[in-house]
Amino acid sequence: MNSFETFEPVRFDRSLTRETLDTLMTILPAESRLSPEILNSWLTEDLYGAGATGGLLLDNEGCFMESSPGAEARAIGFISDEQLLRIFQQRFANTPTPAEMSLLKSLLANRTLREISAETGATYETRRTQSKALLTKSGLSRQSELLTIMSALAATNISARRKDTADAGRTADEISRGLFGDAGRLHNLTMSSGRKLFVMDVGPSGGRPIIVMHSTYLPFFPMPDQVEDFARLNVRLLTPVKPGFLGTPAHAGDALDNMETFARDVADFAKTFNLSEAPVIAHSIGVFAALKLLAHSPSHSNIVLFSPTYIDKPHEQVPGFMSEAIGLARKSTRAMIGALGLLARVLNLVEPFREGFRKIYADSPPDLAILNTQDRAVREVIRTATQSFPGLANDHALMQADWIPLIPNDAVNIKIVFGAHDPHCDFRSAMSRIENAFVRTEVVEDFGQVSSMFEPEFTTLQALAR
Repeated sequence: MNSFETFEPVRFDRSLTRETLDTLMTILPAESRLSPEILNSWLTEDLYGAGATGGLLLDNEGCFMESSPGAEARAIGFISDEQLLRIFQQRFANTPTPAEMSLLKSLLANRTLREISAETGATYETRRTQSKALLTKSGLSRQSELLTIMSALAATNISARRKDTADAGRTADEISRGLFGDAGRLHNLTMSSGRKLFVMDVGPSGGRPIIVMHSTYLPFFPMPDQVEDFARLNVRLLTPVKPGFLGTPAHAGDALDNMETFARDVADFAKTFNLSEAPVIAHSIGVFAALKLLAHSPSHSNIVLFSPTYIDKPHEQVPGFMSEAIGLARKSTRAMIGALGLLARVLNLVEPFREGFRKIYADSPPDLAILNTQDRAVREVIRTATQSFPGLANDHALMQADWIPLIPNDAVNIKIVFGAHDPHCDFRSAMSRIENAFVRTEVVEDFGQVSSMFEPEFTTLQALAR
């Protein structure tokens, strides 16, 4: 199934989001925070805005469906309430009430006024009045004419959204080439599932392939200043871009289901291109995708997991604003995307971003060294984050998930490298729970989480390239 939105089953809770945003804003220096008035304005400025949920699914026969159990499996596309409202406004220069829009959605899903009134508790006469109001605002005389026009415009809008895949490809390609020049390429693949998969490819085209399951903020590795050594090492890194990053569509389902779907596509990619035995490197939250991949493609010769996130007790392990963000992401992806969008309006400069993340990595000297000195890395993190809200929300939801049960009982080729200063991993608790005697673990003193994107992984590349 092709998904064009994250199907969000949880209604948007404005009070929950406001409370979380208040806490998230503490990441910033006082002078950079938004006032309560601005926060209130953002949360109420548009009923059908970033916080709205709901919409219509489109099946492969061209019929619209309201979301229900089993409906998503038949869907080939999705149009949100916000888009439907905008279509009506642009076509008829009028704005329906929320109740009128709700009725219009049900009518588009081929339900009658009597069915709708019976299910919602509103009287038939109330629904007739709302239907007449829709016709008045549209300037049309027949309901069938309104539904024909709206159906055609909505279907066209969904078709147009398929161009988002091409836009995502251009975004990822621009970042890849901007970072790595001729050494960077992007593959735009359609898997047997029918889903798109973008794969960043860095290094000599004939080099030994290594699959990288990327972290939250940097869906690319290595950094540009390390690319020069790739020809010497004869290493080629293939990084499948997780759904929701760099403008790619997010898959349906919860956070773990999302990684399951992604891992199936990566396994399909590995099998198709004879990469089923290629080494796999995962960084941070990429641990979930790597272990899910191993379940579907078990013959990979080496799996190295760097700084796998393990947050057992958010309120104790991470700053309050991160704990709130993790909780919000688990309750509502939509709300988390809205919160990230607002935060991005403030974190659009290197210094505010750096100041905020100093609070996250306050007790990790190696991470602070990266944040304080690597201007280009910080800028690329910002650019990536602002185009990856659905992926970031999904990863935040995963931060309190448990990856240890995903380790196969018969795994003998997994090495886990923990950073002694990683603020996102209680490595002692994680290590105490890893019962597989053949899984090798190591704690490295001189890197945390951000810094593990650099030298330790590069050293591992040299070993894997031999």
